[in-house]
Amino acid sequence: MHPIPCGFGSFPGEWVDTLGDIAALDFEQLVPGHGEVQRDRGYVELLRSMLAALRGQAADAVAKGLDLDATRKALDFSAFTLQFPKGEIEERLFQAWWAQPIGRSLWLEASGKPIVQADSGDNG
Repeated sequence: MHPIPCGFGSFPGEWVDTLGDIAALDFEQLVPGHGEVQRDRGYVELLRSMLAALRGQAADAVAKGLDLDATRKALDFSAFTLQFPKGEIEERLFQAWWAQPIGRSLWLEASGKPIVQADSGDNG
């Protein structure tokens, strides 16, 4: 999704791998499921690098015994947020569509718990 990704029910590790596969393709245009046509690998690489960094952060948080809420608070998106649209609405969408749900998926993945597509509850 462009310009703000959607992290609901995501499988972060698989997503990193898939984005790597997409970036390796020889394409002139990439038509995503949502958003504008991509003419380069910039957005794909942005998502891939952000997910890879966040996976490491989540793994560290879980290794320290942090629960879901504490892990979400520990995730640092700052190296990437400047590359997304700014404004009050965009920030709320970034938090609601991306930061909160991907934080849950990252925590579940790092905890070895299943990620269930239809379950958006915060209890794991």
